[in-house]
Amino acid sequence: MYLLDSNTCIQFLNGRSASIERRLMGTKPSEIKLCSVVKAELWYGAARSNDVAAVMSKLTAFFAPYESLPFDDAAAVEYGSIRGPLARAFSVTMERTRRSISVFGAESYMAELEPWYRVAVPRDEVRQGRSFNPDEFAIHLA
Repeated sequence: MYLLDSNTCIQFLNGRSASIERRLMGTKPSEIKLCSVVKAELWYGAARSNDVAAVMSKLTAFFAPYESLPFDDAAAVEYGSIRGPLARAFSVTMERTRRSISVFGAESYMAELEPWYRVAVPRDEVRQGRSFNPDEFAIHLA
């Protein structure tokens, strides 16, 4: 079974990936799933497009053969239970780092550091102006 993500759907719908087209055409629709979050992202994109009616019609036809898995309250609770501890762990780590820097008198050095999002290196595809390989974004559920 495959659970498609937004990037995979967009690549397919725009005809940008022969490998995704082959995979979708070679797989029974009952083995391919969407989720309500992905559908919401695609509907949002359609609403922002230059030809809203045409894109919405294309999405309706694309969605038709596939079951949509809901992102319900239980999923939201699970999401919160995973993300909350991760955020706390990151905050605790940052606070410990700040204290360590203060103890060692490195505040001036810390003030000169760039935030992570200014020094992170983007993926090769982004730096080369290519789109991501959408095959990496389809989740295969065994």
